Amino acid sequence: MAAEATFGERLLALLDGASRSTTYKYALLLAILDAVMRRSDPDGGPPEAIPVRALAERVIELYWNQAVPYPATGSVLRQSHTGQAEIVTRIRGLREGIDERPQLTLAEARALAPDRVERLIGDIEWKLVEMPLPRLQRLQGADDPFIYETDWDETVRRADLRRPGFRCEIRLRPGVGRELLQLSTLVRPLVERLWAGQVVAYNRLPEGEIERFLLGADRLAAARIRPTPGAFGRSWRRRAQVVERALVGGAEELLDRSCPAPAPFLRTAVIAPHRTEEPPSRAP
Repeated sequence: MAAEATFGERLLALLDGASRSTTYKYALLLAILDAVMRRSDPDGGPPEAIPVRALAERVIELYWNQAVPYPATGSVLRQSHTGQAEIVTRIRGLREGIDERPQLTLAEARALAPDRVERLIGDIEWKLVEMPLPRLQRLQGADDPFIYETDWDETVRRADLRRPGFRCEIRLRPGVGRELLQLSTLVRPLVERLWAGQVVAYNRLPEGEIERFLLGADRLAAARIRPTPGAFGRSWRRRAQVVERALVGGAEELLDRSCPAPAPFLRTAVIAPHRTEEPPSRAP
């Protein structure tokens, strides 16, 4: 990515080039967005660091309702191209061991089996440290830590987490927390759309209600946050408007004209699911 690219452009490029082997990167990015919002101070100042344990808890929350059978198929939806993702398998195992009701909430599970839930959090914390966190910021084989830094790489071992002085946290790069707060209401729907689309592909299902099943009941209520000038490059205002219009109706021609760089990503994640037989008419 060129040095002059804005944070927003780099984030879109990262999503466009994200690994399709599992849905972990989407869950992790949503967890980071949510942690920044939840951990901001009363004046809106974002945190400088986020414990991986907090990310693990949020990832469990995101996958919790996905670890039950999908009504249309009667089976748990795959979250990996090679089978079921380990995180989903672990959550499913916990749910079956406590109460198989699909309506079981994470809060109820904590009350019924607090020790088992704590062990699950520890397992997912390690899984994030081991795999998606060192790889999330990798694009075309090159690491570009423009969102966060860590004290470990892919050679980390689980025993390292218990080593004195080991900081099991991600440290946001300067200014990133505020960027994420400003862009969250634009980035979140795109990540959710990508996640749902990937699950559709893994399971060879029509899209239909799958996005609502996966993420609809879990959306955070967040006030609209207006991006600052320059967030998506020099034409930030038009780019933000393009994304919002695409999300509600789909206008592929606008992407080609106003937002050429991330157009392939946006076309796959947003435009295709909303494309109609007739192209949208232009306003006179």
